[in-house]
Amino acid sequence: MRKANFISGLIKNLTIRFFNKLEPLNGLLQKKGYVIFKNKINISKCKSIDLNLISELVSIVINNHTIQKTIKDYICFPRLDQIRLLKSPRVKYTPQCEWHHDSVGHRIKIYIGLDEILNKNVYTEIVESSNFNSYFDYNITRLVLTEEEHLSKKIKCNIKLGDVFIFDTNMIHRGVYSKDEVRNVIELEFSSFFRGKIIPGKVGYKKNRERNLLDKRELTEKLILDKRSRDFLKHCFFF
Repeated sequence: MRKANFISGLIKNLTIRFFNKLEPLNGLLQKKGYVIFKNKINISKCKSIDLNLISELVSIVINNHTIQKTIKDYICFPRLDQIRLLKSPRVKYTPQCEWHHDSVGHRIKIYIGLDEILNKNVYTEIVESSNFNSYFDYNITRLVLTEEEHLSKKIKCNIKLGDVFIFDTNMIHRGVYSKDEVRNVIELEFSSFFRGKIIPGKVGYKKNRERNLLDKRELTEKLILDKRSRDFLKHCFFF
């Protein structure tokens, strides 16, 4: 068992390092590793979080050619791995509250805000410009910040309805939660198609990876996309 774990861990490390060198890593994410579009979606009220609302918001984001370009400039042959709803837990601490990377190398996550009121006590915190970090072992995700990282700028990424937050999960980040407030977002994950053939694009325990995943077929039927955006999703192996 130990030998099998060692070999699979070695394959994962070599694969991530190899594909990290192939990614173009250009565009809006290049310098800081993240971008927040405030009021990017023109919607002021959220009556209920259902498939109609989700498909409307995802359509707006995917139809945005700037966001398409951001993904294509950064990831080599991007693949849309999953779309899911995320609701933050009502706790002060989970392992996600520790500084970490997502153990898959360069991958883009997009959070689409769903809350009408900005919850200031629930957010993702990132170490700016840590997206180019290289790690000795990608199987170990939790980190103790170095002295340089302690001095680096920390960004609290609060989002609400109408906001879009895009970041590279290779950068150092953590979740900050509250017992009193909840953050609701739609999450999209884009990773390299070839990398995903060798190692999973989704990390963490299986029950967490599969939590609140949206049915691809149901969602696809409701998406309203222009031709360029539909072609983009085809190239992202979503259809």
